[in-house]
Amino acid sequence: MTRFIFSEDHRGFVAVAHNASGYDAQFILEQLIASNRANPQVALEGPKIVYLKYKGVKLVDSMRYLAMSLAQVAKSFNIESEKGDFPHKFIQPRFFNYEGPIPGNEYYGLENKAAQKRKELEMFLEAERSSGQIFNFIDELQKYCFNDVFILASAMAMFEKSFEELTNVCLLEAKLLILQESVTAASAAIKVFTRYHLHPDKDIVLDAKPGIQNYRVDGFIDKCPKFPEGLIIDFRGCYHHAHSCLHADYSLICGKTGKQIRDRDLRRQNKLEEKFPLKIVWECEVKEELKTNQEMAEFFESYEALDLLQCERALVGGRTEVFRLYQNNAGKKMHYLDVVSLYPTVMKHDPWPIGPPRDVPRSEFPVPMTRPDELKIRGFVSCRVVAPRHLLLPLLPGKVSNRLMFFLCRKCAKEANQHKCHHTDEERSFNGTYTTPELQKALSLGYTITEVYHAVQYDEWLENDINGQGGLFTDYINKMMKEKIYSSGVPKGVKTADDLKEYCDRYAEMLVQFL
Repeated sequence: MTRFIFSEDHRGFVAVAHNASGYDAQFILEQLIASNRANPQVALEGPKIVYLKYKGVKLVDSMRYLAMSLAQVAKSFNIESEKGDFPHKFIQPRFFNYEGPIPGNEYYGLENKAAQKRKELEMFLEAERSSGQIFNFIDELQKYCFNDVFILASAMAMFEKSFEELTNVCLLEAKLLILQESVTAASAAIKVFTRYHLHPDKDIVLDAKPGIQNYRVDGFIDKCPKFPEGLIIDFRGCYHHAHSCLHADYSLICGKTGKQIRDRDLRRQNKLEEKFPLKIVWECEVKEELKTNQEMAEFFESYEALDLLQCERALVGGRTEVFRLYQNNAGKKMHYLDVVSLYPTVMKHDPWPIGPPRDVPRSEFPVPMTRPDELKIRGFVSCRVVAPRHLLLPLLPGKVSNRLMFFLCRKCAKEANQHKCHHTDEERSFNGTYTTPELQKALSLGYTITEVYHAVQYDEWLENDINGQGGLFTDYINKMMKEKIYSSGVPKGVKTADDLKEYCDRYAEMLVQFL
């Protein structure tokens, strides 16, 4: 299959698969690597393959644009085709020439389907069997695969055309299906924003590693009593630097052999050593030591570098947890509320920082801080905090064993303690990087900031004027949110013209735009 996909006849083509990043692309990459000759270009998101390119053919994941099942895709785009269900567990060599009664329910993976869908499929299969319907493996497989391809191709063509007409950002070129600018909906959205809604005079600041001899280095210690000649610390990932724990001289890594990469690193090493002593630290060595050195593992988890702040650490996922268990629920009906995302509201109406941030000396913070008015800057703070001992819903998250958790005591979270906490404030405290509004709210709830490692302040902020215009994301949200509301359709309760007018008036009042 890979020989067919990546043949010379397909150079310049794009292969689109639904959930390619989590399924199809995994097997394709495995096959390419097994050949020991392929050197595909990939973009990863954790273990998922967002994008793969090899021999001029690109593989992208349509689910990165259309986050729904293929059956839902067909409904959303009004595509007249039956998605159907196929007995995937029936795909075995002994059944390839099968023609006979409908296969048993156990071949349809009913255990993986929602209750309603499972019930519908069971009724359908029973009706097919009662009518004496014959199942021809080859015919049904061809029909199922054709429907999949037809739905996906039709939907992507409509989606690409509508998106380009709306935004003037090209996702796929219809003639040759050549990927132009974005491989995910998120990257397409940021392309629309930066191209058409971001003022050209807005500053964009990029961080950089320290540089020596035109090379970037991971760590540098200037001359001091402990290191009279100074020291360069060079941390090397085993994969990209062709360490012997993973690669031989002939291994292919990103278009180069292991020997070529090692020779390149040796030239760099010699240049750096002309200026300072060099210490090379390999990734595998660190991982091994972390397994046996408990003190080192604790240090890695709790250490916070001074005067080194990574703003992205303040951006964490939402919380999902059980706040209260309800035992006697027999015969009772549960209800839930689906809250509309607040992101568009915040992006449109709240002030946003612009321009380069400014370092704030640690000496300006009167630690410990216990009141919101003691934190006078607007920006990000890397600090150590102690949570109050009695708070039903902890506000600030922390990382424990590389997991994001909301807790009042770091030690209890690490030990999974379900009983009363007897730890000291020092044991309960934890490090984190937070926005100043979060910290001010936390201080009002009884948190204490015991130490500040680094802070940055934004002096320039952009917000809407009295007419509700001029904010950083205002134009973008006005345009895109309007289309999203149209696409979502009206709620079930809107049935008359008066209902529709009332619904639109409510949105107009909230969003200051007319539908």
